[in-house]
Amino acid sequence: MHSNNIRLSILGAVLSFMAVVFAPAPAEAGAAPFIVRPQRDVISGWSVTPAGTAAWAALDDATVNGQPVGATDWIYASGAGRVTEVGFTSAPIDAPYYWGQVYFYANTGASTRLRVEALTQGSIVATYTVAAGQGFGWRSFSVPASSLDYFGANNLTVRFTSLDGGDTNVRAAYAELTQGYYKIKNVATNNYMDASSGGLVLMRAASTSLSQQYKELPARIGSSGLSARSNGLCVEIPNASTASGTLLSQGTCLSDVQLYNFDPIGAGKRRIYVRHSGLCLSTLAFDSFVRQYPCNSSSINQQWLMERYPL
Repeated sequence: MHSNNIRLSILGAVLSFMAVVFAPAPAEAGAAPFIVRPQRDVISGWSVTPAGTAAWAALDDATVNGQPVGATDWIYASGAGRVTEVGFTSAPIDAPYYWGQVYFYANTGASTRLRVEALTQGSIVATYTVAAGQGFGWRSFSVPASSLDYFGANNLTVRFTSLDGGDTNVRAAYAELTQGYYKIKNVATNNYMDASSGGLVLMRAASTSLSQQYKELPARIGSSGLSARSNGLCVEIPNASTASGTLLSQGTCLSDVQLYNFDPIGAGKRRIYVRHSGLCLSTLAFDSFVRQYPCNSSSINQQWLMERYPL
């Protein structure tokens, strides 16, 4: 009986060990790509089928790249140099920036080219031209993250222009947006905030690790939290401390002790102001910690670069 108990204890220990070793990895923190579709007309210079339909409504088919597109409604240029432009967002997008891909389903006649442009806040940020004589099919082009900050993502439009002729049709269009992340670099040390410890936030040499990628979480006007991509935790000053020298830590998002202002100070640099304490985030060359100290406009240790990732 005693030997059986020993065997059962050993078996239980082995099973517990296997459960830890072979447990599924946690899901990566961060927002998944999502789709925005046409929601409004900005310029309506093409013909629309059926007649009386808005251009955006003819293009907002609930389909995606690789799937068939029905011939129930579409826009048709019917002349050279004609322009239709549609807006792609309806509800406010609250993340700091995105990188994106515009998809459209179109064709061109034997002597007509189609120019497709992505615009943010009225400025052209990406262009794709379909050659003449192309059959119906999905095509796409990328929109750089540098164009899709908060204001750009909320003012994304796509413009269709017929070139050399009017024999071109567009049946569907949409944009896929993926939220980007920030790598936060200290100007004095050239090291990056790193959340790999699961406790304190450390300063480490640059790497592609998810622990050095942070998502900004807008919470109040002018203030945001920072969530590590590796574990989904937010950087915080523990226990709502207002003491100078308190170490930056991590905790479950999102509370008042996890809010910061990212104040521009020129040349792309920022000072990170701790909202609840009135102090600023700082690091020192001789240690690997991030602390809060009284703000000092002349201190390079309180200057940070928020590098977009991916660029």
